[in-house]
Amino acid sequence: MKELNYLSALMLKLDNEKMIYEETNAVLDKKQKDVFKKYRIGFKIAMFLYKTRDKDPQEFRKEYDEFVAKKASNGKVYGDYFSVDFDSVNEKGYTYSLKTSGNIEYIHPEKAECKIYQMYSALKSNGEKTITTIVQYFEEFLSSFLYIIISQKPEAFLFKKQIEYSQLVEKNIETIKEEILRQEVRSLMFDAVDTLEKLDNMYNYNLSGNDLFEKYKEIDMHRNIIVHNRGVVNSDYNHGVSKKYQKEIDAVIECEPALIEEDILTIEKLAFLLSYLQGETESDADMLENVAFDALTNEKWDFSRFAYSLLKKCKNISNDLRATYVANYLLACKKIDGLEKTKKEIEKFDVSGMERIYIMAKNLLLEKNRDVVSDLEVVFNDSISAQNLECWPIFSDFRKTDEYATFVKNHPAEFSAYENAFDNVDDSISIDNQTHDK
Repeated sequence: MKELNYLSALMLKLDNEKMIYEETNAVLDKKQKDVFKKYRIGFKIAMFLYKTRDKDPQEFRKEYDEFVAKKASNGKVYGDYFSVDFDSVNEKGYTYSLKTSGNIEYIHPEKAECKIYQMYSALKSNGEKTITTIVQYFEEFLSSFLYIIISQKPEAFLFKKQIEYSQLVEKNIETIKEEILRQEVRSLMFDAVDTLEKLDNMYNYNLSGNDLFEKYKEIDMHRNIIVHNRGVVNSDYNHGVSKKYQKEIDAVIECEPALIEEDILTIEKLAFLLSYLQGETESDADMLENVAFDALTNEKWDFSRFAYSLLKKCKNISNDLRATYVANYLLACKKIDGLEKTKKEIEKFDVSGMERIYIMAKNLLLEKNRDVVSDLEVVFNDSISAQNLECWPIFSDFRKTDEYATFVKNHPAEFSAYENAFDNVDDSISIDNQTHDK
């Protein structure tokens, strides 16, 4: 099923966007700290002036005396940098002067406030750009998804479409069909949320009331108000989200790291769910499992738990494959909640009558390391290779144990062969790069 290829592409794009966001955020965050350190005196003065702007003269004088006596830096107090001329009071308020023998910029309140606001705006813009981009990526996925399902069942979408006689004369029928199909996709993509609701009704996805879908509506409205209302909540925003996600009018959406991570995870899960619901065959499940296993390998535990919770329910798959999905699901649960909280569920994992590799998987999850070694002695170089041991996520905790170190030591030839093969791959890449450089 072709749309699953687009799912893989979406996952890669989202991973890349998250990496760009985090790297940019780290640079901006460091720069913001540097700016605040340089302009801290001016910013404190600016905050004092802002806080006391509406005070009566007597109260202002009291707070001013307290402020200028506070320690600022290098043994100095704020009064060494800033003073108010109480003899020049007018209808516009108080006037102040700055005292320094060096660069006045760093203690100037307006300049300090401007610099710090610039850094805040840069961090905010980075988050807003990420929100709009990940929604764009999901819509690209949904467009490809629509193209496939409309191609598979055109009568459900195109039965009312009409064409002019001139088109029949000028173009062949396959070209006309393709144009109508793509036009329908473009039409449906004008409102992705509305289209998902239509698909829900047509295919019984049960998205209505689904937490993922409700959360995606919020993400979609985040994008809309970022683009059209500077990220400020309005009545349109609250109308477009469920009651759970409504906010106060004029509240500002703060696109902080926690929100970005949550939104990316939501989009990943929703795209995976749509692909799962539309899948029909064992090959579809295999394609989905590739995405899930990549996530497991990259330690994306929350997504992996969600993905394998669906895959283990797949119909028309072998018992062995289902057991593999269950083991990977339990691994993700264990990584999130810890062994103590997942132990009872792991112990319910029924591997009776199954091959030794599945018994080993259960022992790995329960961290019965001696039993794992016994299992390995039976299946090593048959069902399990040195590469599997070094790479598969289910062995990640076992690889940190003394038992594993001893096992490797007792099988030097197999692990040396794996390491040599790995080194040869690195050498090959290096040679290729040198060739390209030339």
